[in-house]
Amino acid sequence: MGAGNDTYLIDSTLDTVIEKANQGIDLVRSSVSFTLSENIENLELIGEQHISGNGNSLNNQLSGNQGHNRLMGYAGNDTLQGRQGNDVLLGGQGNDTYLFTRGDGIDVIMEEQGNDTLRFTEINHDQLWFSRDENDLVIGVIGTQDNVIIDGWYNAQLDRKVENIVAGNKQLSYAQVDNLVSAMSNLQYLLQDK
Repeated sequence: MGAGNDTYLIDSTLDTVIEKANQGIDLVRSSVSFTLSENIENLELIGEQHISGNGNSLNNQLSGNQGHNRLMGYAGNDTLQGRQGNDVLLGGQGNDTYLFTRGDGIDVIMEEQGNDTLRFTEINHDQLWFSRDENDLVIGVIGTQDNVIIDGWYNAQLDRKVENIVAGNKQLSYAQVDNLVSAMSNLQYLLQDK
């Protein structure tokens, strides 16, 4: 807990980390469920266990492990990536960014407030398949089992919540997403009708 950029390794739920304010950018690497205390910026879950990670009021970077994780950002402009496994990602308040790449499994995004972004890394927009499942938007990576589900995208009361979808150098508007969902639904119907 010095003045530099510190890294803490956590392997017990009884472990605590104490940092003073303005003493660098600190990282907790944890093999158990963990909630960041004050003045700790980043959390990386490690191992294969199905565990959860929670941020704080800072701008946190939260990343999952190889298991099924639940990541919660709370306040701040947070960046969340579930990585391998099927994860639930909740940015909370603030302008949050969700990262997704090949091999990240099936992730569910549940967003509340702010101007939020889903960013596909090393995946172009023409490698994505868009569909609707009741009130949810499902974005699949073609040729894989990987999917991102944006919970409540079609719920008018939630106002979509994830405002920006970016893949490669392309940012998709609401209208473009809706057009892709419609076109791909029609194409799937035609293919099934053959």
